[in-house]
Amino acid sequence: MMQMTSQQEADYRYLGKAIHMDHAGERLDAYLGHYFLFHSRIKWTDLIKKGAVLVNQRPKKPAYRLQEKDVISYY
Repeated sequence: MMQMTSQQEADYRYLGKAIHMDHAGERLDAYLGHYFLFHSRIKWTDLIKKGAVLVNQRPKKPAYRLQEKDVISYY
């Protein structure tokens, strides 16, 4: 996997705090579509596939199941 530069890391924005245990097991795209309404679930899915959404600073698939303490960021 390619290492991000500090500028690339700075371009990503964190979406709130770490995932709470109540949301562990939810799909990444469903979670984003439900709690971050500035994009639809379909748009979030597209952004995830393009690598614009990271979980713990790594790209994931839309069907990724969130785990407690995961940190989501997007570009």
